[in-house]
Amino acid sequence: MRGSVLAHRLERAQPWRAQAGCALAIGLFLSLFGGGICWLSIRNDDYGLPLIVGGGFALVGVVLIFSGIHQRIASTVAETIFELDTQPLGRGRSHTALVLQDGPLDLQSLRANLVCLVYITQRVRREGREEKSVLTKQLWDTNLLDVGAIDLRAGERQQWDVVIDVPRDAKPTGEDGEDRRIEWRIEIWGRVRRRPDFMHPFIVHVE
Repeated sequence: MRGSVLAHRLERAQPWRAQAGCALAIGLFLSLFGGGICWLSIRNDDYGLPLIVGGGFALVGVVLIFSGIHQRIASTVAETIFELDTQPLGRGRSHTALVLQDGPLDLQSLRANLVCLVYITQRVRREGREEKSVLTKQLWDTNLLDVGAIDLRAGERQQWDVVIDVPRDAKPTGEDGEDRRIEWRIEIWGRVRRRPDFMHPFIVHVE
C-alpha cells in the first residue's frame, strides 16, 4: 500500500474479509441449527411451532450466507482509503480529507457521507429479570463526495479532495446520558460494474 498523503489514515471499522467470514460462519451455524430442528420436527410428525421456528433460523442463516459470499467477492477489489488532516474533528470547524481508490476497478459511482448515530439502550423487566436491547437511530447525515462512473486500470489511483464541515451544535462522540452513546463515522458507498457493491465504515471522533 502506498504511503499516506495526510496525517491520519483511518482503519475500516471492521476488517472487510473478517466481516465476510463472520457472516458466513454465523449463517452456516444458523442454517444447520434450523435445519436440524426442521428435520426433528418432520421426523416426529410435528408440523407446528417447532417447524416454523426451525425454518426461521434456517432462512436467516441462508440470508447471512449469501451476504457473506457477496462481501467476500466484493473484498477482492482494492479497499477505498480515507485520510484526515487532524483527529479528532472539532465542532464548528472545517477539516481537509482525501478519498483514494486504487485500480483495477470499474466504478459506476462513489459516495462518501458523514453520519452521526445514536445507540439507545432499552431496558425491559420481564419475570423479575432485566433484559437489554440496543436501538440505533441516525441523527445526522451529510454528503461529502458524489462522483459518477470512472474506470481505473491496474496501478492507477484516483484521488478526491473532501472538506468536512462539522456543525457547531453537533453532539460529541461518547456517552450522551445514561443509556445513549453517540458515534460519528464516514461511510463510503461504491457501486461497481459487474461486481458486488460495497460500503466501508470508518469511525471518526468528534469533540
